[in-house]
Amino acid sequence: MKRSGKLLFLTGVAVLVLIAAIFSSQRQEAVPELERATLFPAFRYAVNEAGTIALRSGGRTLTIARNADQWLIAEADNYPADLAKIRKLLLEVADLKVIEEKTSNPERYATLGVQDPNADQTESTVVEIKDAKGGQQVSLIVGKRQLSGAAGGNPGRYVRLAGKNQALLVTGPLDAPADVASWLVAELLNIDPARVGEVRIEHPDGGKVELNAADNGDMILANLPADKEPKAPTVLNRMKDVLQNIRIENVMRGDAAALPAPHTVTTIGTVDGLIVRVESGAIKDTTWVSFNFEYDPASAEAAQAAKTADAAKGDKAIDAKEDDAVVPENSTLDVKKEVAELQLKTAGWLFKLPDYQLELLTRTLDKLSQDKVADGEKQEG
Repeated sequence: MKRSGKLLFLTGVAVLVLIAAIFSSQRQEAVPELERATLFPAFRYAVNEAGTIALRSGGRTLTIARNADQWLIAEADNYPADLAKIRKLLLEVADLKVIEEKTSNPERYATLGVQDPNADQTESTVVEIKDAKGGQQVSLIVGKRQLSGAAGGNPGRYVRLAGKNQALLVTGPLDAPADVASWLVAELLNIDPARVGEVRIEHPDGGKVELNAADNGDMILANLPADKEPKAPTVLNRMKDVLQNIRIENVMRGDAAALPAPHTVTTIGTVDGLIVRVESGAIKDTTWVSFNFEYDPASAEAAQAAKTADAAKGDKAIDAKEDDAVVPENSTLDVKKEVAELQLKTAGWLFKLPDYQLELLTRTLDKLSQDKVADGEKQEG
């Protein structure tokens, strides 16, 4: 009995050891399983070491390289990229998880958009990320977007690891366009229309546009020919938006001297002393724009004096306090600081603007005026 009991005890211990070994093995295998679900497990822990991003699609290549605390776009003469967009891409790549395997048949790659990109198609994009020493971290072909039921209805992407046959469906939107505009800080500057006091546009053919803000804020045409009259106030007042939400689509190194002569020169003055000179001209079928910013203390002082005089009229003490709140004592310093910041951002660069903003900056007199209608004709109409 003692011997059989001992054997029974040893057998029980062996079973427990075996069970423990099985559970231990399962626990050890759990980490690799989770890691295998992540497309780039090593990159998740080395995302901050990324030094270069290369995007290739449809014959285009875009290279964005890290330089200290900036990321610079090589194809835009090393103009700074939007850091928020760079960070978003890197984190999206690091967080990619495999939902399921798809086709490994090259003939079906085009259906998912994971074929090798070439000049004839733009559905797929190669994303390559290297560290500062040139070591490959990521090489991925990004295809079409897919709303996957397997991902709980969240957006997914069809992808294929470069050099591999197996296509995959992964989590995440993963947007990686290979064009300059997508990686720029879209808004270059934004001047409140209420600040605009005058607009001058000089065209190469000698045509001029001159507008000034009246006391009520409406823009008035100052150089109308005798046979012309201004269009509706809404048309003229649109010119106050000339520097509102200025966005850029491309950029290259250069300044006004690089533009062909003669070219269009637009000067905008604000009531608080900001002077903006915008010059525009075509280089290789693309119209490029330069910006220059100055501070005009005389305009600022005149505007402040006018506000003070208006506040004093009729002994309106309350109105005077309200005006003081609208125009702070340090407004001069604020505009000077604004000029310095805008010059730092734009000096030495030429920008491509959206067509609608370029048209406003270079608007001609015929777009703001119309033939004068005789009084008799008005009555008949």
